[in-house]
Amino acid sequence: MTNIEKNIFKFIEKHLFLISLILIIILSLFIRFMLIDFKSQDYLHFLSNWYDYFKNNGGLKALKSYPGDYNAPYMTLFAIISYINLPKLYLIKSISFIGDFLLAFASYKIANKITKNNKIKSLLIFAIILNLPVVLMNSAMWGQCDSIYSSFILFGIYELMNEKYLKSFIFFGIAFAFKLQLMLIIPALLIYYVITKKFSLLNFLLLPTVNLILCIPSIIFGKSIVEVFTIYFNQTNSYNYMSLNFPNIYNFIPINNKYFAIVLTAIAFFILLVYLINKKTKFNNEKILLLFIISELISTLLLPGMHERYMYPGEILSILYFLIYKENIIYTLLILISSPITYSRFIFEYRYIDLTYLSIVYSIIVSIFIFNSLMKVTDNKDYCAKEIKGI
Repeated sequence: MTNIEKNIFKFIEKHLFLISLILIIILSLFIRFMLIDFKSQDYLHFLSNWYDYFKNNGGLKALKSYPGDYNAPYMTLFAIISYINLPKLYLIKSISFIGDFLLAFASYKIANKITKNNKIKSLLIFAIILNLPVVLMNSAMWGQCDSIYSSFILFGIYELMNEKYLKSFIFFGIAFAFKLQLMLIIPALLIYYVITKKFSLLNFLLLPTVNLILCIPSIIFGKSIVEVFTIYFNQTNSYNYMSLNFPNIYNFIPINNKYFAIVLTAIAFFILLVYLINKKTKFNNEKILLLFIISELISTLLLPGMHERYMYPGEILSILYFLIYKENIIYTLLILISSPITYSRFIFEYRYIDLTYLSIVYSIIVSIFIFNSLMKVTDNKDYCAKEIKGI
C-alpha cells in the first residue's frame, strides 16, 4: 500500500462520522429531488395559491391578511420565500425539507442521549428517520409541514429528559406555533407534571407566549393579536367530521358527536393518570418516550376530527422507540404501514382498502400497543437502570 493510500484510509477513519453524515444527506436529498415535482391536491388548491398571494401582495406586507387557516409563523415562511426567484413548488417543499432534517436531528439527539453517546447507532437512526416512507410522502410529495412541528416536539422531549424544563416548554411552544396538533401530547405533559412534580404549572404559559413571539412579524405588518390567538379556535370550528381518512374508532362505531368524543378522551386520560399514580410510576427516559407515544395513540384514536397526518409525531416516536430499544416491532410496523395507506387515499385517490376494516385492525393493534406500553411504564424494577449502550 502506498503512502497516498495509507493517508486516504487514515483520513476516512478519522472523519468516518462526518463522511457518513454527508453521504446520508446527499442520498436523502437525491430521493427528495426525485419526488419534488409531484403536485398534490393541497399544493394545487392551497399552497400554490398562498405563495402567489404573498408574491403578488408585497411579501411580508401581506401578513396582515393572508388566505388559509395556518398560523402566522408558517405563513411568515411563505412570505419570506416569495422574495426568492425560484420555482414556487421547490421553494414550498424546501420548507418541509428543512423540517425533515430538524426531525432527524432531534431523533439523533434523543437516541444519542439514551444510548449514552453511541454515535454510530444514533447516525443510523438519523438516516432511517430522514428517509421513512411517511416522512418522504408527507414533505417531498404532499408538500406538508408536519415534520416542522414534530421536530420541535422531539426537541422538547429531549430537554424534558435533561430536566431542562424552560427549554423544553420553549420547544413545545414553537411546535404549538406551527400546529395545533401539539395539543395531542399535552396529556402526556400534564401527567408527567402531576406525577413527578418537577416543574411548575406556569410552564404551560410558555406555549401561548412563544406562539405570540413568533407571530410578532405578522403583528408588525398589521395582523391583530385577537386573530393570532383565535386562529386555532377557528380551525376547530371548521372541521365537523369525526374522522378524515384516519383509521380511528369512529369509522366503525356510529358516533357522530364530537363533544361526546372529547369527553370520552378526557375520561380515558383521567383513568390513565389515576392508574399511573396508583402504580407509583417512576419515570426514566424509556418511560418518557412511551408516555408521549401513549398520549398520541389515545388522542388520535378517540378524538374527533382526526386527519390522516395527525399521528405523524406518534409514528416517529414509535419507530424511534423501536430503533433504540428493539421492542414492539410488529405493532410499530403495522402502525407505520397504515399511514402510507391512508396517505394514498388522498395523494393518489387509492381507495381499494376499506377504511372501516383498516380502522378495526388499527384500533386493535393500537390498543395492544398501549397495553404493552403501560406494562412497561408501570414496571418500576430497576427503573433507572435501563439505558442502551450497544448497537
